[in-house]
Amino acid sequence: MRNTMKIKILITTSILSVISLQYQIATAADSILILGGGGEPVKSQTQFDHSLTNLGEFLGKSNKWNQSISFNGGHSVTDEILSSKFKTPNKAFTAEEYLNQINALKNKIENSKEGDQVLLFLDTHGAENNGNELTHSVATNTDLVNLDNLKELTILAKTKKIKLAIIDLSCHSGNTLKLEQVDNNSTCFISGSSPNNFAFSDFSDSFTKNMNSGKNLEEVFLAARMEQMSRGIPQINTPAGKLVQDKQLLIESSLYFDLNDPLTKINKLDDYMYKVLKANSCTIFSPNPELINLINKAEEMSKITNKYLFGSKVTKDDFSLLKLKLREYSQLQNDLKVSYLKFGEFEKIKETFISGNGPVAYSLKELLEINTSQMIEVYQNAINKNKVEGNSPFYQKYIDMYKEIKLRQDSLKNEPNGIKMNLINEEIKSKSIKANELTTIIGLEERKFYDSLYKSMQKEEAVKSAINPCRDFVL
Repeated sequence: MRNTMKIKILITTSILSVISLQYQIATAADSILILGGGGEPVKSQTQFDHSLTNLGEFLGKSNKWNQSISFNGGHSVTDEILSSKFKTPNKAFTAEEYLNQINALKNKIENSKEGDQVLLFLDTHGAENNGNELTHSVATNTDLVNLDNLKELTILAKTKKIKLAIIDLSCHSGNTLKLEQVDNNSTCFISGSSPNNFAFSDFSDSFTKNMNSGKNLEEVFLAARMEQMSRGIPQINTPAGKLVQDKQLLIESSLYFDLNDPLTKINKLDDYMYKVLKANSCTIFSPNPELINLINKAEEMSKITNKYLFGSKVTKDDFSLLKLKLREYSQLQNDLKVSYLKFGEFEKIKETFISGNGPVAYSLKELLEINTSQMIEVYQNAINKNKVEGNSPFYQKYIDMYKEIKLRQDSLKNEPNGIKMNLINEEIKSKSIKANELTTIIGLEERKFYDSLYKSMQKEEAVKSAINPCRDFVL
């Protein structure tokens, strides 16, 4: 699974046009720009290597695609994949190079002819929408970059009548589908997740594995989605996809879980529970009636009558397990609510520490949750990288503060309040393990539910006749 934020963007663009000798204008009709692999820790490989290998093998079987690639940089195994599987030399994926590649892509589209295909493929870590973005930001090796500037690509491609596909397989990449508001159905958008959820490597791996010449992007998406074993919610902006996901996102909060792993930080459950409790502490969790009605409708829509010599038999999809696990998960959320509310008294007690920016107040609960060793490492790295001596005292104050917090954590664990909070944490951890188990089952059942509902929608006449840029984009 993707550790934290994961990003993958497929930009089927006719390869980057020349801004300099490094960016030559390609003449072939179909082009692919591959971006990503940013934000990975120091090691020999990255979590994107499997999908990168698949993508390289797909391109190796076809002479149809002009290739441009700006991916990662500095991981020996990944670098070997890049040099052995791709025809085009790789450029390290930095914030500056991202802008260079997007500008070159605009130039390429400007010089393409009607009907040419351009595919943008982004595979990296991704962040949530910060409230000031249309889309969201993704990680390069140097900084986050905002994907809002891709709207210029979509407008230009529509004007030039170029077939453009943007595939963003990062965490929270459902936000990228908002670009459709700009180009009004002319670009194919595919995401590895919903706006509020993580993306996972297995969808990226399945998607690239299913990329075969002659398949359209809608077919690739549906095949990959059914193969996915994790709890992401990949999306597509086809007519059927939009009809399904408007309702299907009702299931999103039933896929939140906590791995209890401070390194991966895979945890949506805490944030969701606190958000709901803050809004209304009396909330009673129960399966959304609209969702249950939709599941029942999907079962009815899937009915098939098979005629035999001596009669007929009606079969339909059975989502009883999905409905059962949704009910169990709702009950678990109510149980978790009771545990979370116990923290109330410890959120009111504050202790103050001195940071580089002055006094900072933390509740007792917040104190125990701070990863002091990680924060000390962050600020020590800042001192090591920053050569401006004037900033060192500023960072050193943060290091001193986190050292003080570590001492306070050690003492608090042996005090009555600390012991009580530890018991509550153990209680929540036990329930979170159960939530993890339930969301695994719900995620697998969601695949079948989505596929059934999607294929039922495809039969609708209005859907069949509607503009479908993903169906029209053929690999």
